[in-house]
Amino acid sequence: MVFMKQAILAAIIVLVPLLVRAAVTQFVFTTTAQTVAPSVATEQVTLEAQDASGQPVSGSTLCIRISSSSGSGQFSTNTSWSDPLSTLTLTLSSNQSRRNFYYRDASSGVHTLS
Repeated sequence: MVFMKQAILAAIIVLVPLLVRAAVTQFVFTTTAQTVAPSVATEQVTLEAQDASGQPVSGSTLCIRISSSSGSGQFSTNTSWSDPLSTLTLTLSSNQSRRNFYYRDASSGVHTLS
């Protein structure tokens, strides 16, 4: 009986480090760059939280603010564009590593999202 308790305790000690989640070190756009006409929305854009080795990470609730290098850029989290925003704040819940959004811009040119 004593041997069995020690074996279970040893298994718990060994397994605990495997359950520790990696820390988020970067946010990456996982969709490729898109070229769209002025005032036309992009296809869905995906932002992903990753660890240092590029693996998706979840486990913590995080807020990410996204803006455009263009003053006329707009963001939306849905295709209806019912409430377009000049700056977008996305919340990644503890069970998520990715969030999606859409972008459009009335001005032509190359615009950087960051």
